Amino acid sequence: MSIYQSETGDWIYFDGLVKHAGLTESEAWIMSREQDFITAVRAANRQLWDGYHALRALQDEWSALDYGTNLDDGEGPNAGILAADVGAVVFATADEIKLRIFDTGHATNLAHLL
Repeated sequence: MSIYQSETGDWIYFDGLVKHAGLTESEAWIMSREQDFITAVRAANRQLWDGYHALRALQDEWSALDYGTNLDDGEGPNAGILAADVGAVVFATADEIKLRIFDTGHATNLAHLL
């Protein structure tokens, strides 16, 4: 995306596909910021989508390796993290996200911005 002034003094905003010409400088900057905002929302949306799906996948690993009884508490950079707290995020929190967001139609909203 770029903003520049033409030889005639008009401002142009180019979004990578379409050249929007005949703009005032203010209009060009507003269009640029709006597109930056949409990009930022889409990036945060992708993090939410990917994070939720990663937690759901980790439920399978937790069950397969019986981490409910075999996972040790954190050490090193994970010191102070209890296995029970990890399990709470992997199951209770991920399940609540599914119940409150993904099972109520919000998954469609998220998917539209992927």
